[in-house]
Amino acid sequence: RWPQYKPFAKATSRLCWLNTDSRHVCELAILGLNDSLPWRAAKVCFQHQRDFNYLEARHLWEDARVDSDGIHIAGMHYRALIVETDPPQKAKAAIDVLAKAGRVIEWRDAMPDVELVKGVDKLISPDVQVSSAMPDVRVRHVQKAGVDYFLVFNEGGEDLEVRLNLSAKGNRTLLDPTTGGQEALSPDDPVRLSRHALQVLAVRQS
Repeated sequence: RWPQYKPFAKATSRLCWLNTDSRHVCELAILGLNDSLPWRAAKVCFQHQRDFNYLEARHLWEDARVDSDGIHIAGMHYRALIVETDPPQKAKAAIDVLAKAGRVIEWRDAMPDVELVKGVDKLISPDVQVSSAMPDVRVRHVQKAGVDYFLVFNEGGEDLEVRLNLSAKGNRTLLDPTTGGQEALSPDDPVRLSRHALQVLAVRQS
């Protein structure tokens, strides 16, 4: 449930509370540079609810640990790396280790969306799946104090109802960051999202 804020607290306070000291659940990275970030593979991931972080290439030779199991950095473990643009030469040794282990997905201009998604799912079990294609839905998963929270955002201009199959199992509670309201949901109940609205789905182990 939400913490009990004073009446004047706003949605930002609740979201700040949620994101402070929480752990981002994400095992997919897209390689980027310090002055540019690729967007084509990112768009496909966003529209298929495959969350990711951009990873600046320099980390591969500066402070990340890279092995056959993936990339380890700052408490994160990335099991798959999408490479869309030519990486710097200094990153080649680390990428070779990952490629040899089958953990590199190379984006190609003619690559169908489904091929990229299948490549990701082969390496990472889907954390979130929707009952039908909904390209406007974005999902971010964090854990805090033993509870899984899924931030579900409707980026589109139409109201939506989305049914979510989640990796986390347990009792579901829908939290409204705007009003502080709470509503118990069953796994079969849809999450209703107004256009450009965000809801938070909390999952507690039974």
